[in-house]
Amino acid sequence: MYNRKVSRIVTPGTLIDEHFMDPWENNYLLSIHVDPTVLEKGSAVKGSSGSQSVSSVLSLPRTEVGLAWVDLSSGDFLTQCTDIASLPSAIARIKPREIVLDSIFQEEEYSRVVPLLQDDGHIITFQQPPEQPLTVADWIPMLADVVDDFDSGDFGPSEVAAGGSLLHYVKHQLLGSTTRLQVPIRHQVEEHMSIDKNSLRALEIRTTIRDGSYVGSLLHTLKKTVTKSGSRLLTQRLCEPALRIWFP
Repeated sequence: MYNRKVSRIVTPGTLIDEHFMDPWENNYLLSIHVDPTVLEKGSAVKGSSGSQSVSSVLSLPRTEVGLAWVDLSSGDFLTQCTDIASLPSAIARIKPREIVLDSIFQEEEYSRVVPLLQDDGHIITFQQPPEQPLTVADWIPMLADVVDDFDSGDFGPSEVAAGGSLLHYVKHQLLGSTTRLQVPIRHQVEEHMSIDKNSLRALEIRTTIRDGSYVGSLLHTLKKTVTKSGSRLLTQRLCEPALRIWFP
C-alpha cells in the first residue's frame, strides 16, 4: 500500500494538454458572480417549471453580474461587467467549457440563476468560496508579467469577485502547479457589436442551424488562418466585431 499524492484534478475548463482538447478553439473557464440576495426565492415569480424559473430571473431589475474567464492553455484572462438580461448572450459569445459558481447557489432560495445557465447544457461546477475574498492584488502572483499601467481600479467590484473566485478554483484544481496568466483585460462592451444568443445561432457563425455542423458555417467559409491562435482570434472577431477600427 502506498499513499499517492493527488497532483491534479482534471475538469473541462482546466485542461492544458493539447491531446485532450481542441487547440483551434479557446478552452474557457468562466466564473460568474451575482449578488445572492437578489435571487432569493421570496422575490421569484411563482412556478415550478424550468422555463418559469428562467423567465423570473430575466424579469429581475438590471442586476449587475461580474464575469471573469480564462484559457489556461494560452493564458488569456478577461473580465466583464454585465447584467442578468444580457447574461445568456454573454455566455453564448464566450462559449465556456465550464462555469464556476459559489456553492451558495446550490441552495434552493438562491438557485434561480442555475436554470438560466443549464438551458444550453453548460457544465456547472460549484465550489466553496475562499475564507477571505481575493482582491486584485492577489491576482498578481499568478500573472506572467505586470505592466506599469496595470490599474486595479479599472475593474468593478463584481468583476473582482468573479476573478477571485475563478483564480481560487484554478489554484485548488491545479494543486500547487505554477500558473502564469496574461495581464487581465477588461472586455469593453461599448467597443464591440453586441450579438445576442439567438442571432449568433441564426447567423450560423460557428455552426449551422440544421445539423450543428462546423462545415457550412461562416467561420468555415472565411477561415484562411494558418496558426491555431489565428483561428481562435478569427472566431472572437466574428462573434464580437469591433465597432471601431484604428489605423496607425
